[in-house]
Amino acid sequence: MHKSVAYLTLGVCAAFIAIAATLFIFSSTPDLSAEDVLALYDKDSTYDNLAIQYPLDQTLFPPDIVAPTFRWEEDRSVAETWLVSIEFQDGKDRIHVLTGEPAWTPEPEQWDSIKTRSLENDVQVTILSVKRGITAKIHSAGRITIRTSQDEV
Repeated sequence: MHKSVAYLTLGVCAAFIAIAATLFIFSSTPDLSAEDVLALYDKDSTYDNLAIQYPLDQTLFPPDIVAPTFRWEEDRSVAETWLVSIEFQDGKDRIHVLTGEPAWTPEPEQWDSIKTRSLENDVQVTILSVKRGITAKIHSAGRITIRTSQDEV
């Protein structure tokens, strides 16, 4: 009888230690920033494919359209965070957004900036999936080009 109580107590203590260790690891993991993810990214490296479902590559948006919802899929998703990076031809003031789901809709002021700066100019949209943990790692990447037309619908 006393042996079973000892084993039960030992099991409860082991479970408590495991839970505490897990909480410590995840609470001590610093939050990722867009800059952290970009520092991990190497344009010349090969990553798993991230397929951007919408908008399609080479989409030409009319100037009066509302912000689209960018959507993407991965073959074997292990990501918990995605970075959407929008690069303009002028090389200035990129837009970087971290999201916890495989979709993102630009805020109105972001979309206005994207439309203005992509007027008859290609804008490159890169999406990176990141697995967080003690160290972060980029697992997949996808890229499309979009632009805005001067002509209204």
